[in-house]
Amino acid sequence: MGNVLLLRKDSHKLRMRKMAEKILENGLSEHAAKVRYQIKSITTVQKWVRTLEDEKFLMAGEPSSKPKPAGVVQKLLQHSEDLTARVKQLEAALQEADIKALYYEQMIRTAEKELGIDIQKKFAIR
Repeated sequence: MGNVLLLRKDSHKLRMRKMAEKILENGLSEHAAKVRYQIKSITTVQKWVRTLEDEKFLMAGEPSSKPKPAGVVQKLLQHSEDLTARVKQLEAALQEADIKALYYEQMIRTAEKELGIDIQKKFAIR
């Protein structure tokens, strides 16, 4: 029974590939392919055409022909810019914190020398 299902899936894939090849090679319209191959949805036809196009481009070593939606590209660029700005902001804050830490350490050392007392606590292990 399992083999029969696999054969049916493989025959379906083969049928869809042939349909997509005819669309790409012969200029058959997607609607005409939908009617000829008795497919319920035009999106199925479009999916198989895109899949076949991507496979051909991958075999040729070229990038995919599918353009990314403009909104997605703009969101990615904006997100990238936001992250770059955030990194710069965090680097500046880190530099400021390092300078403060050095300043406080030097201030404590100077106070200890001038006053002659231990300001920093020394923790002993009990």
